[in-house]
Amino acid sequence: MAVTDGTVGRSAYLREAELRWAGLSLGVSVGLVAIKFAAYFLTHSDAVFSDALENIANVLTAGFGLYSIRMAHRPRMTTIRTGMGKSNFSPPGWKAR
Repeated sequence: MAVTDGTVGRSAYLREAELRWAGLSLGVSVGLVAIKFAAYFLTHSDAVFSDALENIANVLTAGFGLYSIRMAHRPRMTTIRTGMGKSNFSPPGWKAR
């Protein structure tokens, strides 16, 4: 994965490593869910089906982790006059228009 945000040196290396590991985590999670659903369709076991459904949470968590790492490495938004950083978790009703 190429670094395109202008980071150089150690920070670029760390960014690439973080993205690589998060992508690997997502890939392994999706692979495990696929294997578990395949095992369910072969065996029709309720225990295997329950385990496969439970692993969907792992896929969502790995996807959110990858998204969070990508978001954390984005540059700060300079076009917004309120000084908002990379993300804003305040409810929409708090914002003054």
